[in-house]
Amino acid sequence: MIERNGHSYHPEIAAVYNDIGELYCQMRNYKEAKTHSEVALTICQRLSVRNPHFSANVAGIHHNLGEALRHLKEVELAEQHLQRAVDIRLKLQQGLSSSLFGSCMAFTGSFIVSHFALGQAWAETGVPPWEEVQLALGSPELCHETKSLVAAVGYITIGSMHFHKNDFYAALQAYDTALIFLKQMSLDDEYLVEAYNHLGLASYHLQKYPESLYHYRQGRYILENAHGKDHPILATTIQNIGKTLQALQQYDAAMLE
Repeated sequence: MIERNGHSYHPEIAAVYNDIGELYCQMRNYKEAKTHSEVALTICQRLSVRNPHFSANVAGIHHNLGEALRHLKEVELAEQHLQRAVDIRLKLQQGLSSSLFGSCMAFTGSFIVSHFALGQAWAETGVPPWEEVQLALGSPELCHETKSLVAAVGYITIGSMHFHKNDFYAALQAYDTALIFLKQMSLDDEYLVEAYNHLGLASYHLQKYPESLYHYRQGRYILENAHGKDHPILATTIQNIGKTLQALQQYDAAMLE
């Protein structure tokens, strides 16, 4: 269909496919998300547009495709796309002047999302990223906020590795350190949700149910403020809250979630 339509090779068409793929990902229909993201990437690869805005969109497509692949358990391929998203966004952040994109934090929101996802892929493949994180922290080209971001992502990733080894206490410590770094940054609070979810899950496995409930509810509060109470993105957090309330034997409250 794409090749028969002369107007299909256009950045806006790629953006539409990417948006649909992202929506499918939020709905947990990862096969459709993968399909639409692949179409978006194919369109972009056939275009010769060379400007920062287009590159940022390509990074977003790599990220969404990587996330879909990760949930489909195609972890090695997911890692490739997520790493590509991180590389593009880091290059943009290092190379673009403030006259084009404002402060050093212009891409940090997208950058942190890609790094969180890449951290999960690293954890699932067992590849330790800490050397790369330390290199980035020592780079004179990165601003203070970005270094804080890289440190937070490093601790999230290390926490996930401990979690996959069932060392939940070590995971909890790493996630808590990541949260400290994130709170020091001038980010939209929505990007704290991932850290709170990790903390909630680790606390749950340690049977620290009140702490788990607190972290999940912090994440829910942020998501509701950003998207409204009826958005599908809240489904997993609400499910986790209900599960934790059941563990606390608060069955009536769990039914209300």
